[in-house]
Amino acid sequence: MRIFILLLLFPFVASASCFDDLQSMGWRVKAVQSPSGFCSINEAVRLYATDTTTFHPSVLLSCSTAKDVGMWAKYISAKRVDNVGGYVCRKQRSSIFPSQHSFGKAIDVTAIDGVPISKDWHSAYKAGCKFFNTVLTPMHDSLHHDHLHMDNGYGYSCLFDIVR
Repeated sequence: MRIFILLLLFPFVASASCFDDLQSMGWRVKAVQSPSGFCSINEAVRLYATDTTTFHPSVLLSCSTAKDVGMWAKYISAKRVDNVGGYVCRKQRSSIFPSQHSFGKAIDVTAIDGVPISKDWHSAYKAGCKFFNTVLTPMHDSLHHDHLHMDNGYGYSCLFDIVR
């Protein structure tokens, strides 16, 4: 109960903890100020690299999402992950709801170790479902024809496992 009260009174303590965890693992990350307004990021960090994987370009994410992305990359033994970004303030396409990108809780991966996702995504998808509850692939729809979208929002594509 005391820890809960401390976190309510001093929320920056939780932020330092996640960021410190990433740094203690040897990851290159930078704590950044969250964009303000509706599209804000809880514990915003810029992820450059884990101890084994470089992200090209670096990606702006929530700290917990950066940790999930990094652990996924390590799990698949990726040396380089190309992406088209994490944070961007926008609605889901064809929807009135905000995208998980709006809160730094999603990443779109276009290539792993130089291999385009459109050519080889099955093992990255299966591994993604160990760290995320939503992983959208080129098989999902034409909007994802060239990348994997991964987030821990309210989707359940991995729970229903419609692509494996």
